[in-house]
Amino acid sequence: MIFSACYLYSGAFKIYSTLKIGPVVLILTCLSLAVWGQQENHFLIEGQLHYGFIMAHSHRVNHLVTGHTYGFQVNAGMQGYGNKLQKAYNTPQTGFSLAYFDFANPDVLGNGICLLAYADLPVVRKNNFLFSIHLADGFGFTTKRFDAIENHKNTLTGTKLNAAIQIFFQTKYVLSKRLDFRLAMGLTHFSNGSYATPNLGINNVSLSSGIIFYLDSAHSVPPKETLQQPDKKVRLEVLAGGAPKEIYPTGGKKYFSWTVSTAVFKILSHKFRFGIGTDFIYDLSLTERFARDRVYTPVIPNRMRSGVYIANELMLSHLTAMLDIGYYLYSPFKGDGSSYHRIGLKYFCTDHWFINYSLRTHYGKADNVEAGLGYRF
Repeated sequence: MIFSACYLYSGAFKIYSTLKIGPVVLILTCLSLAVWGQQENHFLIEGQLHYGFIMAHSHRVNHLVTGHTYGFQVNAGMQGYGNKLQKAYNTPQTGFSLAYFDFANPDVLGNGICLLAYADLPVVRKNNFLFSIHLADGFGFTTKRFDAIENHKNTLTGTKLNAAIQIFFQTKYVLSKRLDFRLAMGLTHFSNGSYATPNLGINNVSLSSGIIFYLDSAHSVPPKETLQQPDKKVRLEVLAGGAPKEIYPTGGKKYFSWTVSTAVFKILSHKFRFGIGTDFIYDLSLTERFARDRVYTPVIPNRMRSGVYIANELMLSHLTAMLDIGYYLYSPFKGDGSSYHRIGLKYFCTDHWFINYSLRTHYGKADNVEAGLGYRF
């Protein structure tokens, strides 16, 4: 069951990852530092060992799975409680991770190193037991990448610098006032989000175990409290963004794609808000894709797309994590289908201005990054 869940989430990871993840890491870092700055924090250090395998999520991956993978991870975090965000999410642990993985194929895949910001979100909490979901995002560096001459068998990543994302389902058992034992299973993903091809991504499924050491013994969590209702008025948001992208075959030129979106949002709880929006997309790569199909129509209409979407956003203080589902109302190019998805982050610098960083996809296949700026009325 856990392996099936990991396989399901690997599709989400593939569409979320991208090379230019500096803003994402900056946002998560600011969030973690903001939480760390609160009072009543209790710091911890955790060491983990990983043992697993590369998931063959495509027939083009089978030849690269040559053995079991292993690795280790060090987490520096804190158990905090007291502010509204921590109470809304049942007092999660947050922090930073450094991880290393040997992919069991040194000549083609090499090794992977991750620097991540993470949060452990509690699901079931008992006196001496905790079941939680571990979410992490950051930089990933792989020692091997695709090279047409020296490493043509590597069909997983075309860059050494990638996004790295983790999701683990984990249990924690209290051993003493300062020690906890962790047992977890999940997936670590490396990908560049189609900034360069190939980009199937490395999906490493692993079982991990470790020991958490608390720097003080006062890390018990108080009972969950009832919070006041949030402001639920409807608000309008406008944003613009874009980034370069690469299309197959590997090694080709990069094309820029722009997106302008408008949406109305309503906050439903301290954790979730819902919205309905429209997109206008101008994608320079579509002209080339039409030409390859030997279809010749006016250039500017070829490059345009427009659609409507439903927005689902998880709120983390000034940060929101988005998962949008959209449908193209106008799209002359039919090779990507009629529906699209978007996954990413927004960070509200003020009550009105926010930074947007997302990835638009077609059925799990990364299409282009949408990095930009937005305004909320």
